[in-house]
Amino acid sequence: MASQQDAVEAVAGTPYSTDRLRTQDWEQADAVAEELSTVAEVKPKRAFAFRPEAYDLDIPAYESFPSDATTGDTDTFDLSYFPMQSPDAAENVVVYEGGVKTPKADYSVDYDANTLDYTGDETANDLHVWYFSAMQANVSVRKVAPNGTYEHLDRADLSLVNAQNTNEDPLEFEFDHALQPVVPAYWKAQIRVDAPYPVKWEVDAADGTARADQLLTDVPINRADRDLPDFVSDVVGAVAGAR
Repeated sequence: MASQQDAVEAVAGTPYSTDRLRTQDWEQADAVAEELSTVAEVKPKRAFAFRPEAYDLDIPAYESFPSDATTGDTDTFDLSYFPMQSPDAAENVVVYEGGVKTPKADYSVDYDANTLDYTGDETANDLHVWYFSAMQANVSVRKVAPNGTYEHLDRADLSLVNAQNTNEDPLEFEFDHALQPVVPAYWKAQIRVDAPYPVKWEVDAADGTARADQLLTDVPINRADRDLPDFVSDVVGAVAGAR
């Protein structure tokens, strides 16, 4: 069997192009509250390696409420998962009535009282609300071999991630060995969440699709420009399984 050094040299000698895994590049799935769930997954046909650099993950909590179909009044909803303001998020709260995005002028959030006030032109549609939560939740990035062997690449507490100013204190990959960031062809790279709240990318409604517009993944990678030798996958799996 080829050695770990053989695999390191094969990877180092393979030309690559810099790239990023953005939100739309991942196969997306929902997470149930209190269950460890894979919310994003990519299975490359050609190997890539995560770069030891800063990356972004913005993963909000999801909650829904029934609308009372009365126009002109103010409805107040209790937000169960302790909303917080994230310093880097383009939108801290996203609200849809059914499948139509609600203008910011039609709602407000009291972060001290954990409530949402809604004054929109209501129908019988549910309100779909996404917001960043201050509750402790675990997020991890890992790679998984076809035989199920896996290795974690990073772990964090989402509540701390949500509170960070990423310009000053970003999430960043720091690898323990040269093959840790390598994801061979037909392996899986996954983002997994274990949170006390649901995570949803989108919700279908009768009049459209409600989306977590602030949910973001932006991860730097080096993508191989040609196939790696077959033995590299075996060595990467052996190293991952031994750790």
